[in-house]
Amino acid sequence: MTPVWRKAWPAIAALLVGALGYALLGNSPRSSAARVTTQAAWAPPVQSAPDLAAAQALWSTRPPWGAAAAGQSAQAAVPSAIPVGVVMDRGGLQAVFALPGAIPFHVRQGDPLPGGGQVTAISRSQVTWTDAAGNTQQRELMVGPVPPTTSGG
Repeated sequence: MTPVWRKAWPAIAALLVGALGYALLGNSPRSSAARVTTQAAWAPPVQSAPDLAAAQALWSTRPPWGAAAAGQSAQAAVPSAIPVGVVMDRGGLQAVFALPGAIPFHVRQGDPLPGGGQVTAISRSQVTWTDAAGNTQQRELMVGPVPPTTSGG
């Protein structure tokens, strides 16, 4: 036996043993039994409409985002400029006001508001300003108003 055959013989023997074992024990796809499948009935889940009666009852007493409560006129409840946020930059806090139909604008404490009025105080979650009529307005941001409680005695 030449040195080349001597080095190749273990690899050839392993291949022959593997082929013989596969021929005796292996299972080809043709000899396997056909798999029986049944089509399962499936439909997307049906979602029902949420019940908004509880939210409507709550919103009639505590209107969201400064909307007019039931029995109030919209003119008296909603000021001309509404504070919607507070941001901080190098110069300090700025209140973000929005006007209906316009883009939001930033004002600092003491700056005038469009249509009259002036910002009097800004904190991280609260803005105080005077409107064009001279009335002091205050808005606590991102906090729902708490309904008044009646004290029993």
